[in-house]
Amino acid sequence: MKILLHYFPSKLFLFFIIILCIPAYGTENPTYVFLRNNVSARATALAGGLLTTSNDINAMFYNPATLGTLSQPQASFGFYQNLLDVNAGHASYGQEIPEIGYVGAGILFVDYGDFIRTDEYGAKLEPFSVLDFALNVGFASKIEDEISLGGNLFVGGNLRLISSSIASASSSAFAFDAGLLYQFPNERTGLAFSFLNIGTQLSSYGKTKEPLPTDLKFSLSHKPERLPVTLHLTFYRLNTEGDFSDKLTAFSFGGEFKIGQYVRARFGFDNQKRQDLKITGGVGLAGFSLGGGISYEEYTIDYGVLMYGPIGSQNFFTVGMRL
Repeated sequence: MKILLHYFPSKLFLFFIIILCIPAYGTENPTYVFLRNNVSARATALAGGLLTTSNDINAMFYNPATLGTLSQPQASFGFYQNLLDVNAGHASYGQEIPEIGYVGAGILFVDYGDFIRTDEYGAKLEPFSVLDFALNVGFASKIEDEISLGGNLFVGGNLRLISSSIASASSSAFAFDAGLLYQFPNERTGLAFSFLNIGTQLSSYGKTKEPLPTDLKFSLSHKPERLPVTLHLTFYRLNTEGDFSDKLTAFSFGGEFKIGQYVRARFGFDNQKRQDLKITGGVGLAGFSLGGGISYEEYTIDYGVLMYGPIGSQNFFTVGMRL
Protein backbone atom coordinates (compact mmCIF):
# COMPACT_ATOMS: atom_id res chain seq x y z
CA MET A 1 0.00 0.00 0.00
CA LYS A 2 2.72 2.48 0.95
CA ILE A 3 4.55 1.84 -2.33
CA LEU A 4 1.42 2.63 -4.31
CA LEU A 5 0.60 5.69 -2.27
CA HIS A 6 4.02 7.21 -2.94
CA TYR A 7 2.78 7.86 -6.48
CA PHE A 8 0.34 10.45 -5.10
CA PRO A 9 -0.39 13.12 -6.06
CA SER A 10 1.09 13.35 -9.58
CA LYS A 11 0.87 9.79 -10.89
CA LEU A 12 -2.36 9.01 -9.09
CA PHE A 13 -3.92 12.12 -10.59
CA LEU A 14 -2.64 11.08 -14.02
CA PHE A 15 -4.26 7.68 -13.52
CA PHE A 16 -7.67 9.29 -13.00
CA ILE A 17 -7.20 11.54 -16.03
CA ILE A 18 -6.54 8.45 -18.16
CA ILE A 19 -9.76 6.90 -16.88
CA LEU A 20 -11.68 9.97 -18.02
CA CYS A 21 -10.43 9.50 -21.56
CA ILE A 22 -11.50 5.89 -22.07
CA PRO A 23 -14.94 4.29 -22.17
CA ALA A 24 -15.95 2.00 -19.32
CA TYR A 25 -17.85 -1.24 -19.48
CA GLY A 26 -21.38 -1.30 -18.18
CA THR A 27 -22.54 2.27 -18.71
CA GLU A 28 -25.15 1.78 -21.43
CA ASN A 29 -28.71 0.86 -20.41
CA PRO A 30 -27.76 -0.38 -16.95
CA THR A 31 -29.98 -2.19 -14.49
CA TYR A 32 -30.45 -1.31 -10.79
CA VAL A 33 -30.71 2.39 -11.67
CA PHE A 34 -32.12 3.00 -8.18
CA LEU A 35 -28.46 3.07 -7.09
CA ARG A 36 -28.23 6.47 -8.77
CA ASN A 37 -30.96 7.93 -6.57
CA ASN A 38 -30.05 10.42 -3.89
CA VAL A 39 -29.79 8.82 -0.47
CA SER A 40 -30.34 11.60 2.07
CA ALA A 41 -32.15 14.93 2.32
CA ARG A 42 -28.85 16.78 2.56
CA ALA A 43 -27.49 15.10 -0.55
CA THR A 44 -30.72 15.89 -2.40
CA ALA A 45 -30.61 19.58 -1.54
CA LEU A 46 -26.94 19.79 -2.60
CA ALA A 47 -27.62 17.94 -5.89
CA GLY A 48 -25.50 15.00 -4.79
CA GLY A 49 -22.56 17.08 -3.58
CA LEU A 50 -21.42 14.88 -0.70
CA LEU A 51 -18.14 13.51 -2.09
CA THR A 52 -16.00 15.87 -0.02
CA THR A 53 -18.33 16.20 2.98
CA SER A 54 -16.89 15.49 6.41
CA ASN A 55 -18.59 13.87 9.37
CA ASP A 56 -21.72 12.67 7.53
CA ILE A 57 -22.35 8.92 7.52
CA ASN A 58 -24.51 9.13 4.38
CA ALA A 59 -21.59 10.51 2.37
CA MET A 60 -20.26 6.94 2.27
CA PHE A 61 -22.79 6.15 -0.46
CA TYR A 62 -21.16 8.81 -2.67
CA ASN A 63 -17.54 8.39 -1.63
CA PRO A 64 -16.52 5.66 0.84
CA ALA A 65 -13.38 7.61 1.79
CA THR A 66 -15.56 10.07 3.72
CA LEU A 67 -16.04 7.41 6.39
CA GLY A 68 -12.58 8.34 7.59
CA THR A 69 -13.78 11.79 8.65
CA LEU A 70 -16.30 10.57 11.26
CA SER A 71 -15.52 12.16 14.61
CA GLN A 72 -17.85 9.83 16.55
CA PRO A 73 -20.33 7.00 15.88
CA GLN A 74 -23.29 8.06 13.73
CA ALA A 75 -26.61 6.59 12.68
CA SER A 76 -29.06 7.88 10.09
CA PHE A 77 -32.52 6.99 8.84
CA GLY A 78 -34.29 8.48 5.86
CA PHE A 79 -37.45 8.25 3.81
CA TYR A 80 -38.75 9.76 0.62
CA GLN A 81 -41.77 9.34 -1.59
CA ASN A 82 -40.90 9.12 -5.24
CA LEU A 83 -43.12 9.96 -8.16
CA LEU A 84 -46.19 7.73 -8.60
CA ASP A 85 -46.26 7.00 -4.84
CA VAL A 86 -43.10 4.90 -4.93
CA ASN A 87 -41.62 4.72 -1.41
CA ALA A 88 -37.90 4.52 -0.69
CA GLY A 89 -35.51 4.97 2.19
CA HIS A 90 -32.22 4.14 3.84
CA ALA A 91 -30.58 3.31 7.15
CA SER A 92 -26.87 3.70 7.87
CA TYR A 93 -24.36 3.47 10.70
CA GLY A 94 -20.63 4.12 11.01
CA GLN A 95 -17.85 4.44 13.56
CA GLU A 96 -14.11 4.20 14.09
CA ILE A 97 -12.68 0.92 15.36
CA PRO A 98 -9.30 1.51 17.05
CA GLU A 99 -6.31 -0.13 15.36
CA ILE A 100 -8.52 -1.11 12.40
CA GLY A 101 -10.03 1.98 10.81
CA TYR A 102 -13.43 3.42 10.05
CA VAL A 103 -16.29 1.10 9.15
CA GLY A 104 -19.86 1.69 8.05
CA ALA A 105 -22.92 -0.22 6.93
CA GLY A 106 -26.15 0.76 5.26
CA ILE A 107 -29.21 -0.42 3.41
CA LEU A 108 -31.10 1.16 0.52
CA PHE A 109 -34.57 0.13 -0.59
CA VAL A 110 -37.21 1.14 -3.11
CA ASP A 111 -40.72 -0.28 -2.74
CA TYR A 112 -42.71 0.16 -5.93
CA GLY A 113 -45.89 -1.10 -4.29
CA ASP A 114 -48.39 -3.75 -5.34
CA PHE A 115 -49.50 -4.31 -8.91
CA ILE A 116 -52.64 -5.95 -10.21
CA ARG A 117 -52.16 -9.28 -11.97
CA THR A 118 -54.71 -10.68 -14.40
CA ASP A 119 -55.07 -13.84 -16.44
CA GLU A 120 -55.54 -14.02 -20.20
CA TYR A 121 -59.26 -13.35 -19.76
CA GLY A 122 -58.77 -10.22 -17.67
CA ALA A 123 -59.78 -11.82 -14.39
CA LYS A 124 -57.93 -10.40 -11.40
CA LEU A 125 -55.44 -12.63 -9.62
CA GLU A 126 -53.40 -12.04 -6.49
CA PRO A 127 -51.40 -8.79 -6.67
CA PHE A 128 -47.62 -8.86 -6.87
CA SER A 129 -44.97 -6.52 -5.48
CA VAL A 130 -41.76 -5.02 -6.88
CA LEU A 131 -38.79 -4.24 -4.62
CA ASP A 132 -35.18 -3.11 -5.07
CA PHE A 133 -32.71 -3.52 -2.20
CA ALA A 134 -29.00 -3.01 -1.57
CA LEU A 135 -26.82 -3.87 1.42
CA ASN A 136 -23.64 -1.82 1.78
CA VAL A 137 -20.53 -2.36 3.93
CA GLY A 138 -17.73 0.22 3.85
CA PHE A 139 -14.23 0.80 5.17
CA ALA A 140 -11.95 3.84 5.18
CA SER A 141 -8.58 4.86 6.51
CA LYS A 142 -6.66 8.09 6.96
CA ILE A 143 -3.24 7.98 5.33
CA GLU A 144 -0.65 9.22 7.81
CA ASP A 145 2.25 9.93 5.50
CA GLU A 146 4.23 12.76 3.97
CA ILE A 147 2.27 12.30 0.75
CA SER A 148 -0.61 14.17 2.38
CA LEU A 149 1.41 17.37 1.85
CA GLY A 150 0.20 18.85 5.11
CA GLY A 151 -3.45 18.09 4.44
CA ASN A 152 -5.66 15.10 5.21
CA LEU A 153 -5.82 12.15 2.81
CA PHE A 154 -8.44 9.41 3.11
CA VAL A 155 -9.07 6.28 1.04
CA GLY A 156 -12.02 3.92 1.27
CA GLY A 157 -14.11 1.23 -0.33
CA ASN A 158 -17.60 -0.25 -0.21
CA LEU A 159 -18.84 -3.76 -0.89
CA ARG A 160 -22.45 -3.93 -2.05
CA LEU A 161 -24.94 -6.77 -2.47
CA ILE A 162 -27.87 -5.81 -4.70
CA SER A 163 -31.22 -7.54 -5.08
CA SER A 164 -34.31 -6.91 -7.19
CA SER A 165 -37.59 -8.82 -7.21
CA ILE A 166 -40.72 -8.76 -9.35
CA ALA A 167 -43.36 -11.16 -8.03
CA SER A 168 -41.61 -14.55 -7.76
CA ALA A 169 -38.75 -13.60 -10.12
CA SER A 170 -35.55 -12.01 -8.86
CA SER A 171 -32.06 -10.93 -9.80
CA SER A 172 -28.95 -10.11 -7.78
CA ALA A 173 -25.53 -8.53 -8.20
CA PHE A 174 -22.29 -7.84 -6.39
CA ALA A 175 -20.44 -4.54 -6.67
CA PHE A 176 -17.79 -2.44 -5.01
CA ASP A 177 -16.92 1.26 -4.76
CA ALA A 178 -13.55 2.96 -4.41
CA GLY A 179 -12.96 6.50 -3.22
CA LEU A 180 -10.33 9.07 -2.36
CA LEU A 181 -10.70 12.32 -0.42
CA TYR A 182 -8.08 15.02 0.05
CA GLN A 183 -8.57 17.98 2.39
CA PHE A 184 -6.15 20.83 1.77
CA PRO A 185 -4.11 22.28 4.66
CA ASN A 186 -6.33 25.39 4.74
CA GLU A 187 -9.19 23.09 5.89
CA ARG A 188 -11.56 24.98 3.58
CA THR A 189 -10.95 23.13 0.30
CA GLY A 190 -11.43 19.49 -0.60
CA LEU A 191 -11.31 17.31 -3.69
CA ALA A 192 -12.48 13.77 -4.20
CA PHE A 193 -12.72 10.93 -6.70
CA SER A 194 -15.05 7.97 -6.45
CA PHE A 195 -15.85 5.05 -8.75
CA LEU A 196 -19.17 3.45 -7.87
CA ASN A 197 -20.99 0.19 -8.64
CA ILE A 198 -18.16 -1.73 -10.26
CA GLY A 199 -19.31 -5.32 -10.46
CA THR A 200 -21.47 -7.91 -12.14
CA GLN A 201 -24.79 -9.66 -11.84
CA LEU A 202 -24.89 -12.94 -9.96
CA SER A 203 -28.30 -13.79 -11.39
CA SER A 204 -30.56 -12.03 -13.88
CA TYR A 205 -34.20 -11.98 -14.94
CA GLY A 206 -33.28 -13.31 -18.36
CA LYS A 207 -30.48 -15.30 -19.91
CA THR A 208 -28.26 -12.26 -20.47
CA LYS A 209 -26.50 -10.42 -17.66
CA GLU A 210 -27.12 -6.69 -17.61
CA PRO A 211 -24.51 -4.01 -16.82
CA LEU A 212 -24.49 -2.12 -13.53
CA PRO A 213 -24.76 1.70 -13.31
CA THR A 214 -21.04 2.34 -12.87
CA ASP A 215 -20.23 5.97 -12.18
CA LEU A 216 -16.88 7.76 -12.03
CA LYS A 217 -17.17 11.05 -10.11
CA PHE A 218 -14.94 14.00 -9.34
CA SER A 219 -15.86 16.71 -6.86
CA LEU A 220 -14.37 19.93 -5.55
CA SER A 221 -15.61 21.92 -2.56
CA HIS A 222 -14.51 25.24 -1.10
CA LYS A 223 -15.51 27.46 1.79
CA PRO A 224 -14.60 31.08 1.05
CA GLU A 225 -12.79 32.77 3.90
CA ARG A 226 -15.09 34.68 6.29
CA LEU A 227 -18.24 33.52 4.46
CA PRO A 228 -20.73 31.09 6.06
CA VAL A 229 -21.14 28.95 2.94
CA THR A 230 -19.49 25.86 1.47
CA LEU A 231 -19.76 25.43 -2.31
CA HIS A 232 -19.68 22.07 -4.11
CA LEU A 233 -19.03 21.23 -7.77
CA THR A 234 -19.37 17.62 -8.92
CA PHE A 235 -18.84 15.94 -12.29
CA TYR A 236 -20.28 12.45 -12.66
CA ARG A 237 -20.68 9.67 -15.25
CA LEU A 238 -17.18 10.54 -16.41
CA ASN A 239 -16.72 6.92 -17.49
CA THR A 240 -19.35 7.11 -20.23
CA GLU A 241 -18.39 6.89 -23.87
CA GLY A 242 -17.95 10.05 -25.90
CA ASP A 243 -15.72 13.07 -26.20
CA PHE A 244 -14.18 14.53 -23.08
CA SER A 245 -16.17 17.75 -23.52
CA ASP A 246 -19.43 15.78 -23.69
CA LYS A 247 -18.65 14.13 -20.36
CA LEU A 248 -18.49 17.50 -18.65
CA THR A 249 -22.19 18.18 -19.26
CA ALA A 250 -23.10 15.78 -16.43
CA PHE A 251 -22.37 18.09 -13.52
CA SER A 252 -24.05 19.51 -10.46
CA PHE A 253 -23.29 22.30 -8.06
CA GLY A 254 -24.68 23.35 -4.71
CA GLY A 255 -24.10 25.32 -1.58
CA GLU A 256 -24.69 24.97 2.13
CA PHE A 257 -25.16 28.08 4.28
CA LYS A 258 -24.53 28.06 8.01
CA ILE A 259 -27.15 30.21 9.72
CA GLY A 260 -26.24 30.60 13.35
CA GLN A 261 -25.26 27.60 15.41
CA TYR A 262 -28.08 25.22 14.61
CA VAL A 263 -29.57 25.96 11.17
CA ARG A 264 -28.37 25.08 7.66
CA ALA A 265 -29.86 26.17 4.32
CA ARG A 266 -28.98 24.40 1.07
CA PHE A 267 -29.48 24.68 -2.68
CA GLY A 268 -28.41 22.69 -5.71
CA PHE A 269 -28.64 22.34 -9.47
CA ASP A 270 -28.10 19.23 -11.61
CA ASN A 271 -27.49 20.06 -15.26
CA GLN A 272 -27.72 16.49 -16.58
CA LYS A 273 -30.98 15.86 -14.75
CA ARG A 274 -32.44 19.03 -16.21
CA GLN A 275 -31.44 17.95 -19.72
CA ASP A 276 -32.92 14.49 -19.17
CA LEU A 277 -36.23 15.98 -18.02
CA LYS A 278 -36.76 18.31 -20.96
CA ILE A 279 -40.27 17.76 -22.30
CA THR A 280 -42.59 19.64 -24.62
CA GLY A 281 -43.88 22.76 -22.89
CA GLY A 282 -40.76 23.58 -20.89
CA VAL A 283 -38.88 22.15 -17.94
CA GLY A 284 -39.74 24.71 -15.28
CA LEU A 285 -37.49 24.19 -12.26
CA ALA A 286 -36.42 20.68 -13.25
CA GLY A 287 -32.96 19.92 -11.91
CA PHE A 288 -33.09 22.45 -9.08
CA SER A 289 -33.17 21.43 -5.43
CA LEU A 290 -33.59 23.12 -2.08
CA GLY A 291 -33.49 22.13 1.55
CA GLY A 292 -32.31 22.77 5.03
CA GLY A 293 -31.54 21.21 8.35
CA ILE A 294 -31.47 21.69 12.08
CA SER A 295 -28.68 20.32 14.24
CA TYR A 296 -29.12 20.37 18.01
CA GLU A 297 -26.85 18.59 20.44
CA GLU A 298 -26.53 15.03 19.07
CA TYR A 299 -29.45 15.12 16.61
CA THR A 300 -29.99 16.41 13.09
CA ILE A 301 -33.18 16.70 11.06
CA ASP A 302 -32.88 17.45 7.35
CA TYR A 303 -35.31 18.11 4.52
CA GLY A 304 -34.67 18.28 0.80
CA VAL A 305 -36.82 18.64 -2.28
CA LEU A 306 -35.82 17.82 -5.85
CA MET A 307 -37.81 19.47 -8.65
CA TYR A 308 -38.86 17.55 -11.75
CA GLY A 309 -40.59 20.48 -13.44
CA PRO A 310 -44.14 19.79 -14.67
CA ILE A 311 -43.80 16.14 -13.62
CA GLY A 312 -43.66 16.89 -9.90
CA SER A 313 -41.06 16.71 -7.14
CA GLN A 314 -39.46 14.40 -4.57
CA ASN A 315 -39.45 15.16 -0.86
CA PHE A 316 -36.71 13.71 1.35
CA PHE A 317 -36.60 13.51 5.14
CA THR A 318 -33.56 12.36 7.13
CA VAL A 319 -32.90 11.99 10.85
CA GLY A 320 -29.35 11.61 12.14
CA MET A 321 -27.85 10.84 15.53
CA ARG A 322 -24.35 11.13 16.90
CA LEU A 323 -23.94 8.37 19.44
